[in-house]
Amino acid sequence: MQDAVQYQMRAIEINEGDLILSHLCARGVHRPYLTVTTPVFIPEHTKPIFFVANRGHHADVGGIMPGSMPSNSTSMNDEGAVFKSFKLVKDGIFQENDVTAVLL
Repeated sequence: MQDAVQYQMRAIEINEGDLILSHLCARGVHRPYLTVTTPVFIPEHTKPIFFVANRGHHADVGGIMPGSMPSNSTSMNDEGAVFKSFKLVKDGIFQENDVTAVLL
């Protein structure tokens, strides 16, 4: 989990009101893990003072067969959604179109 948060800190500009969704390509450990990282700010600081991260294990993240890990996979795309990280919420606004695009 610590590696996923550190990856987000280096890979993407994180502002107050953002939630970052990351995948195993961004220091996850298992295909069905999705990690949401949230920065915590206080008024005196322009950078986050710490991060809260939550990891969910999902039964299916897409791919060529239900379950996301078929034995006949020849690429990561066969196993489901492939992305490193993106803003699930930006400036407090859920990025529904971006989420839909990434998962399709």
